[in-house]
Amino acid sequence: MARDFHRDFLSRVKKAITAFSMLEQGDRVAVGVSGGKDSISLLHVLTLVGRSAPVKFQLEAVYIDLGWSVDTSILNEFCRSRGVTLHVIKMDITATLFGDRPAENPCALCAHLRRGVLHSKALELGCNKVALGHHL
Repeated sequence: MARDFHRDFLSRVKKAITAFSMLEQGDRVAVGVSGGKDSISLLHVLTLVGRSAPVKFQLEAVYIDLGWSVDTSILNEFCRSRGVTLHVIKMDITATLFGDRPAENPCALCAHLRRGVLHSKALELGCNKVALGHHL
């Protein structure tokens, strides 16, 4: 049963990629990873798709360290085991969100700032696409 689900799931992902021309020959894709199940699943599935896709593309994992103590060694090992480089961007956001003039909506501001940092890193890495786990 699990094998059928795995095959069916990958088949659906491949069909969506093809139907919407999500990946093209030579693409470099920055995958935003947080360590959560959505982003890790996305990175895992994209590495599986890459093994049999008719087009060749490269993945770069990007993790944004917000300044809280998080051990990224497990995330780094996960990426390494799939042949994907993990780029850790340090961003001390605490002062911006909770400093002299605290943000009215810190969650929205944090999300906006993280997106900006992710897209800047993607450009720096030469990536022409960004993939996020919450995009399904």
